[in-house]
Amino acid sequence: MSSYKKNYASNCCNSRLKPCGVVPVSKVLKAIDICDIPKCDCAGSVNFQPGNEKYIANICPNCTLQGSFVSTAFLTSTFNSTFVNLPQCISTNKGTILQVTGFGTLTFDELIAQGTFMLQLEENLTGDDQLIFSAFGFDQDGNSISLSNGQFVPDENLTVSFCNSCCSPCQRMTNNTSAPFNFGKEINKGFLMVIKNGEIVVKEP
Repeated sequence: MSSYKKNYASNCCNSRLKPCGVVPVSKVLKAIDICDIPKCDCAGSVNFQPGNEKYIANICPNCTLQGSFVSTAFLTSTFNSTFVNLPQCISTNKGTILQVTGFGTLTFDELIAQGTFMLQLEENLTGDDQLIFSAFGFDQDGNSISLSNGQFVPDENLTVSFCNSCCSPCQRMTNNTSAPFNFGKEINKGFLMVIKNGEIVVKEP
């Protein structure tokens, strides 16, 4: 450490016009490319609690992943995210769709499972917005829990917006017929499926 300081001092103290050890601000800014800082291309949130159900999510608040979460309660199950991936968004002639995946904890009665989730938020230009949620996981005994539900949401309870970034957010996904976004069209009613000790239990609203 001391040898580094000596060499650095000998290189920068030749000029009496600049204070020794001070790096010009222009060089500091030049060394940092804003595009290298991970940011979300889009952000979305939902807060909808009809009856005994709950759908609360905040994806990329302030256009960064920090603080992102998903929390749901449906039938006799709950889900809380532990990790959220960067979302993907697309603009369509009907509105804007955000899709995000990640990991979390899924509970059903006494079962506690670790698994994955998918949340799709669709903000429509006209009419109600829509959300699609699904989760799947296994508990320690190998029992599986699968949760899936779709809901129409009042416009004031759901928002999706693109973030200002160095790269165009619309370039990464331009095909609105891709499989992930068509997945939501297949779910008309929610269901909860539990496979415990080889026995399949399906609960519907």
